[in-house]
Amino acid sequence: LSGSGVPVSNHAVFAMHKRVKVSIRVRPNDRNSSVVVNETERTISVVTNAAQRTGTCFHFDQVLGPEVNQSGVYSATAAETVESVLSGYNGTIMAYGQTGAGKTFTMSGGKRNFDDRGICPRSISAIFQHIHRDADHSYVVRVSYVEVYNENLYDLLTDMHDAQPNAREDLVIQDNDKGQTFIRGLTRALVKSEEDAFDLLFQGETNRTIAEHSLNASSTRSHCIFTVYIEKSPAAHVGGDDGGSSEQTVFSKLNLVDLAGSERMKKTHVSGAMLKEAAHINKSLTFLEQVVVALGDKKRQHIPYRQTTLTNLLKDSLGGNCRTLLIACVWPEDTHNDQSLATLKFATRMMRVKTSAIINIAQPAGGGGGVNPQVLDKYVQEIKRLKMELALHDVISGRNNVDYDHALITSSARQDMYRSQVKAFVADPGANPLVLQSATQIQQLFVAFRDVCLEGQQAAQTMAPPAPTVSDSKMVRSLRNLRAVSPSYEVSGAPRSLSKSPGATTTLPPINPSSMPETPEDEEPQTVTANAAWHLPALPHQQQPQVPVLSEKELFEAFKNQQNPKPESLLDLDVAKHNLRQAKKQASDFGLDVNRLKLEIDGLTLKVEDLKQREDRDDAGKEIELALLQLKDTKRLYRDKLDHFREKKAEMLYLTKIKEQMLQHVTREFDEWKRTRSLTSSLATS
Repeated sequence: LSGSGVPVSNHAVFAMHKRVKVSIRVRPNDRNSSVVVNETERTISVVTNAAQRTGTCFHFDQVLGPEVNQSGVYSATAAETVESVLSGYNGTIMAYGQTGAGKTFTMSGGKRNFDDRGICPRSISAIFQHIHRDADHSYVVRVSYVEVYNENLYDLLTDMHDAQPNAREDLVIQDNDKGQTFIRGLTRALVKSEEDAFDLLFQGETNRTIAEHSLNASSTRSHCIFTVYIEKSPAAHVGGDDGGSSEQTVFSKLNLVDLAGSERMKKTHVSGAMLKEAAHINKSLTFLEQVVVALGDKKRQHIPYRQTTLTNLLKDSLGGNCRTLLIACVWPEDTHNDQSLATLKFATRMMRVKTSAIINIAQPAGGGGGVNPQVLDKYVQEIKRLKMELALHDVISGRNNVDYDHALITSSARQDMYRSQVKAFVADPGANPLVLQSATQIQQLFVAFRDVCLEGQQAAQTMAPPAPTVSDSKMVRSLRNLRAVSPSYEVSGAPRSLSKSPGATTTLPPINPSSMPETPEDEEPQTVTANAAWHLPALPHQQQPQVPVLSEKELFEAFKNQQNPKPESLLDLDVAKHNLRQAKKQASDFGLDVNRLKLEIDGLTLKVEDLKQREDRDDAGKEIELALLQLKDTKRLYRDKLDHFREKKAEMLYLTKIKEQMLQHVTREFDEWKRTRSLTSSLATS
């Protein structure tokens, strides 16, 4: 278990030495392809000489043709790895291939249809379905989402809007005492439901670095790893009075890796920042291949994991305690034959890599279910020593009667006292600074400052007159709410990737309808646009041109009515809304069926009981038998409808997250469109 500090014992647990499993997925292609797929023989061939029909043939664990859908890909490849993670093994599912080959679609899925879900959301659903079925164990699930961009690490689960430019310095790859890698400072968010996990998954995907080039309209410009950490322990009621202490706690993690695509710059035609991104991507993938080659060579004693951030991060997945699956994505076009061959050769080398997977059991050194007395005594002695050191430090510093009792400092009486001290300090400009004694006391003073500030804000709001409101559409209100929590974006139409460097972004101010000038209905608005922040001074005797002010609703209507070209995000949002409405209607229909069948079951149950009480009748036996058959059929139909209802509820949950993500994309494009429009108006006015 990486970086958790939990003692992991491998006693009576045998390592499973298995090579990396490799599956090939071929992207659909409308043209005649020189890539030949044989799923039965599990081979894929790349024809390099069409005239002589010669080429190179590769054999893998699985070869999935273009007709295999997302559900088939998950069942054939990832389902086994997810099940092993639930059993206590570490697992890694990694997508590799050239840009545009379908890696992100395979891992994350499409954004329009529920059936297009990728491996990440399907794995989350499978994990929580297993947890709900397993009544004998309790589970603690955490997730993290990290991005490797230009050799720097970024935590995708932090608030990107408030993150500092040097936030990456807080993320450091380290090794624990067992040689396993972990990222110090990475957020590991606790999730209690499938919905919580989806929230974080979509939050991370929204923060990913995406750009457009000639081969891919939404190319991921970074490597991303979504990790699910699972802690499995016996439930409290299992095992009698001892609470199941005879069983140990099992830890495991599932790494879902979406690698950035390898690129040939002469094909993608990138320049500037995207050229730098491509160079870092190709460099990391090159060193990844070198590590794979070294792992496949039994004579090699040194493996160059530390050459790049990516290889260092994937150290456990490539040659450590993990069951690893590689999904190599191929784009079967003649123009991409060189890239297809490179991908298949890399996949072949991965098949030579072996890992040693074991079940990670947290077992105290004492061997029992309790706490190790030696370790406990060590911690008690350490606490006593630290208290003595602290007391000696206070004496040397001349401080007396310093209170370190956490319970006393955080009590309600102390909080009231701190609040009174803060109010007195704020009210008196000549007051002496507050005396600071301990870290806990300082934290409580900050809490008191916050409470005093909030009280002042609430008092000011109650005394202030109500601000004028602007009537907006439901869509505009949703955009305004999203903008308040959305990350900042660039001024120009450049990709979000440019915002990784300090000073490259301009944070948008939140929309404030009350600050917009009101215009009488019978007059034409004559104020300058609010976003135009600068103007050249007017020439003498020359009146400054006046630009009409549009409300937020009118601006959004103009944005929606664009035709050259119509924003793709609006089309995606319309599809997401339509799919969500359909899913809600179907779920409602199934819910009505479930309720109706439940009433029928209750009625048939009462009928059977009534017939059993009148068994003295001659025909009672046949009536009871008929009623029991009807009850059995109704229960079967009820279970089927209930399963469909649960599936639709899950679909509604996923589609709701899709709609929210599409709404964020619309917000981003709308803000960028307004910025461009404002700058154009300002230049024209100048």
